[in-house]
Amino acid sequence: MADIKEKQRAPIKILDKTKIGAERIKDNLVDIRTKNDSATNENGEDYAVNKIEENTKQLSKKGINKADEFGRKSFNETKQNINKVKDKIIDTYNRNTAKKTAETTIIYLKKMNESVNKNEKIKQMFENDEAFFFKIPKENALYVFIF
Repeated sequence: MADIKEKQRAPIKILDKTKIGAERIKDNLVDIRTKNDSATNENGEDYAVNKIEENTKQLSKKGINKADEFGRKSFNETKQNINKVKDKIIDTYNRNTAKKTAETTIIYLKKMNESVNKNEKIKQMFENDEAFFFKIPKENALYVFIF
């Protein structure tokens, strides 16, 4: 029999949250030190230029985020409006179908009622000898004569 080959897997890495937290704190400290060093070594003009650059970066990021937020909100509203229109179309179609079905049923019931009334009248006439009927074989028709 052939030997079964096993694929060697890398060991599962365990995240050490304390180590990650310490690295982030160190990074923040380094950033603060570099900012502090650059602030102390700058003259007035360099400080103003750097401040303007930082503000323009922040403003552009805020503008992009606001535009993105507005776009997402608009997209979701449009999506909801489309679903509302679909629901209204389906509801209107169902209401119209139900209305037509009800109208058709009412018309059918009225016709049945009329035919029942006619049949009862004809039946009464036959009982009172006021009418008679005969059948014509060639035409396959039934005629009723009322006196």
